[in-house]
Amino acid sequence: MLEFRRPVVLLMAAASLAAGQPALTTIQDILYRANGSASPGTMFVRWNGFQAGDTSNIATANLTLPIVNGVLRVKLVPTTNATTGAQYNIAYNSGG
Repeated sequence: MLEFRRPVVLLMAAASLAAGQPALTTIQDILYRANGSASPGTMFVRWNGFQAGDTSNIATANLTLPIVNGVLRVKLVPTTNATTGAQYNIAYNSGG
């Protein structure tokens, strides 16, 4: 009985952790240079703490993303239904 109970308890704990995470929105695009070629670089994302629409508390943080072959892909907590003033600040450093 103990052999069976342990995996079930672990699965329940993992499910409760997953349920406690706020929903994420995927932002993706391809960045181009003026000549039409894909633009490599680095994107810096910064945000101050806020409360998401599902009442999750999102801590202040920074994120650095490499842009390879122009491909940008990041998952962030949406701010459309978050507390007032919730926003992401983006800086982009193009490669060349």
